Amino acid sequence: MVRFFTILILLFFIVNSYASKDSTLVLTPGYENIVLAKIDDRDVKEFDVFGVYSLNKLRSKMSNSKRAGKIQDHILNVIFQTEGNIAEVINTEGYKRAYKQLSKKVAVDLFREDIVETKVKKDKIDFNGNNKDINRFILKVLDSLKTVYNVNYNEELFGRISKINISDPLKFADSLFVLGAKEELITYKDQKVIIKDLAIVVKQLKPYHMSNLKKVSVIKSLIDGKILNELLVEVAGSKGYFEDERVVAKTIDQMKYFVSSEYKKRLFSPSNLKPSKDELIDYYIEHKDAAELKTIKKMWTYEIFKTYDNNDDMDSNDKIKMALELENIRQKIIAGESFEKYAKFYARPNTRDGELGYIYRTDHAMIGQTADLLKVNEISELIIQKKAISVIKITEIKEPQLYKFDYVEEIIKNRVIDLKRDKLKDELRRKLFKKYKVELLYAQ
Repeated sequence: MVRFFTILILLFFIVNSYASKDSTLVLTPGYENIVLAKIDDRDVKEFDVFGVYSLNKLRSKMSNSKRAGKIQDHILNVIFQTEGNIAEVINTEGYKRAYKQLSKKVAVDLFREDIVETKVKKDKIDFNGNNKDINRFILKVLDSLKTVYNVNYNEELFGRISKINISDPLKFADSLFVLGAKEELITYKDQKVIIKDLAIVVKQLKPYHMSNLKKVSVIKSLIDGKILNELLVEVAGSKGYFEDERVVAKTIDQMKYFVSSEYKKRLFSPSNLKPSKDELIDYYIEHKDAAELKTIKKMWTYEIFKTYDNNDDMDSNDKIKMALELENIRQKIIAGESFEKYAKFYARPNTRDGELGYIYRTDHAMIGQTADLLKVNEISELIIQKKAISVIKITEIKEPQLYKFDYVEEIIKNRVIDLKRDKLKDELRRKLFKKYKVELLYAQ
């Protein structure tokens, strides 16, 4: 019994030690949709910022500071949806194009909802949220619209395609080209779908889906989406949906994300944050010790190199014997013999008498790392690698040097723009959070 409780106590301390190490990390999103902040008394919740919690969704561990940053960025984006609703944004061609495309989608979605609702009221049908029944009804409506608006399907060609008995998607696609890549399958006004379009789709299918292509209806459904969508857009337009207040209101509401994005692009555009020459020079002087503004340290290196292989039967290839041989040579060199003499005899393939030339810390794995630690004329210890052993000597070291300003001007420009962007963002955050009475409620 005593031993049992001892184990329990040990487990308790182990678990708690891990918990304490991870105490600064929070599983995100959390289980509960808690209120994280308020904007003008409007709640900003966990799921608004990080998405909805789900058992099927992989959650990430975030530090409190990272969570805080994402929450504040989300709040700023929400505010930009209002602040960005200005002429310079909403009068642009980009806004108009996006609005037009989005209003088409909203109009079609509302049209579909209305015909379902009309069917429910007229025939007193209760779909009871059954999506399959709703989709079947929508397909019937689409079939009638195809007839009314003269959407033409090449039934004879679809029939021939359904008889192709090939289970490999690529071979099936190749067989379609035999029928004629430009042969028309569907036509509607000035639009058409050809064999080549179907072949492109078929290539993306999985082999276990290929048997479904024996049904003409399935083949049609693979390629008629674009035409049917244009048909629905036309029908919705003819019924006045683009002027419908519900469509206009919903489109404008959804365009707020575009507005926020465009507004941020304008605020933080590099052209708006372009630094002066003096700012670039000041950064260059202040950051003269930064690694990115300097050359990389390099070392002129000689190497004694020999391979080993314990898997063959040659006694001379034994790793231990090889190490002893090279250590004896190393000791002779330390005693005064020439390193270069042995480097010529024990040279790495494709080198000039064991001369590696200038190498960087990242070169030749352990060789570069070892060279980085040596002084001029210092001899390394044995460097044991996979299938090889080396000894190296450094004869010259070129320490990092500050690049000329002209060479790193573009790097400096990007760094200064980043700093100015961060500064502007912090200034806007303080100003706008005050203007919109933002209240942060999460633990900071």
